[in-house]
Amino acid sequence: MIGFTKSELEKLLKEYKISQKEQENILPIMKENYDGYKFSVNGQQKIYNSNLCLYFLADYLRLGKIPEQLIDVNIASDYSKLGKMLDLCKGENKKEIIEKTITGEGIINEITSKFNPEIEFKEKELISMLYYLGYLTITGQKASYPKLNIPNTVMKEIYSQYFLQILEQQIDISIDNEYIDMAMQVALEGKIEKIIERLSKYISNLSNRDYIKFDEKYVKLIFYCISMNLKIFSVKSEKEIEHKYPDILLIPKERDKGYNSIMIEFKYLKKDEEKKLQEKQKEAKEQIEEYSKLDYFKDIEKLNKYTVVAINDKIYVEKIL
Repeated sequence: MIGFTKSELEKLLKEYKISQKEQENILPIMKENYDGYKFSVNGQQKIYNSNLCLYFLADYLRLGKIPEQLIDVNIASDYSKLGKMLDLCKGENKKEIIEKTITGEGIINEITSKFNPEIEFKEKELISMLYYLGYLTITGQKASYPKLNIPNTVMKEIYSQYFLQILEQQIDISIDNEYIDMAMQVALEGKIEKIIERLSKYISNLSNRDYIKFDEKYVKLIFYCISMNLKIFSVKSEKEIEHKYPDILLIPKERDKGYNSIMIEFKYLKKDEEKKLQEKQKEAKEQIEEYSKLDYFKDIEKLNKYTVVAINDKIYVEKIL
């Protein structure tokens, strides 16, 4: 009911007569999308979402292959429920909560053990509810308080969809079906122009108040959330690779299709720092070239490398050959 440990999941796969070779293919996918939950700071191991695991296995056994849809459509649309919960919070910056979680910064927060309807629902209560419902989970501890983060890729997709929904409402634009065009351009051509075009629309419509705290992390956050909606790609933000941390990676989920991959390094300059553009581009290029030498990338075919420098609301893209 609560979830599966790794050993319990492996036992389940064995009972379904799923071979060891098949398990080697599907376990990494299940771990990335369904694992990551811990409900005590003293917990020794994380657990898998049992509902999503059974959904995946039912389709896998029926189809004889990894299903294209990795999550139940009812859960995939949970960003609307997330929004309703966040709307309960009075007088707090809900967008800041979303930003902290998606970027991986996490939230240090006391977990409320009992909700009192007579007391105003504030940030502590909101974060506690997100934790109890599986939108956040315990990843550590700081000064005796739990540190909470998004548990897995499935939940990251839900947060990303909601974050973009907030932006679209704020600047009164809609993305509609542009994701398909973006995904096809990246997959078939190795280009990111359409994503950058959408990123530019979001940034150029921000308020002056937003620009006050605007930085590289925020630009990367928006790009990441857009990319999370390109369903044929696995999107990694600052993935640790041999103690290096590339900003954004887009790797095709099906590596045998011949699709392009993308690696991007982001930089940001304030409006009065525009003269440093070439310096920042050079810095980002050197980082890209350093990452490219890592063994991890030797097996990735059609890897396209870009530097992206944002100066206030202007975006400069350079492809690294």
